[in-house]
Amino acid sequence: TKGQRPLESIGFLKKGVQGRALALIFLHPVALRRRRFFTCIFARPPLHSVAQQQETGAGMASFTGGCLCGRVRYAVGAPPLFAGICHCRNCQRFTGSAFETVLGFRKEAVAIEGEVKIYQDTSDAGRPVYRGFCPTCGSGITSEVTVMPGALMILAGTLDDPSSVQPGMELYCSSAQPWVALAGDRKRFSHMPG
Repeated sequence: TKGQRPLESIGFLKKGVQGRALALIFLHPVALRRRRFFTCIFARPPLHSVAQQQETGAGMASFTGGCLCGRVRYAVGAPPLFAGICHCRNCQRFTGSAFETVLGFRKEAVAIEGEVKIYQDTSDAGRPVYRGFCPTCGSGITSEVTVMPGALMILAGTLDDPSSVQPGMELYCSSAQPWVALAGDRKRFSHMPG
């Protein structure tokens, strides 16, 4: 019909270490409208290749982590763009906790190994939020929002060493659970700023 996109698959390939495939993702517009799930299969060099790069200093990964069962692993070769805490009800539901702590990275700096299932959520502003999780154990791994193109958020609890995370802001404090009072000097916003 008039104004609709043709029923064709949309695919994109991201390049990773030494030009090897990092992610090959096929999205079908009709499937996205009718179903809120789609699968991303990530193919990249094994993580031991990333560890070898750390030893040589080339493409040094500054963060590593994964899901509870270990079927999804990731390595990040760049410093975070930001670190924050979100108290919105959807983040609470996604994590099964009182809040979600994330680190935002340039998407191309994140190498993921294993299958990640994506759930398309909707923000309070009506924009899509793509929440990635392990289909085996259910661990939340990533979040991606359209208002931050090119950024991928990693859930801090999945880091191998989350102790170094220093959140600089808290969002949706108006939805924070009354029994949660986080210490620390950071910017706090009742909703999403901007």
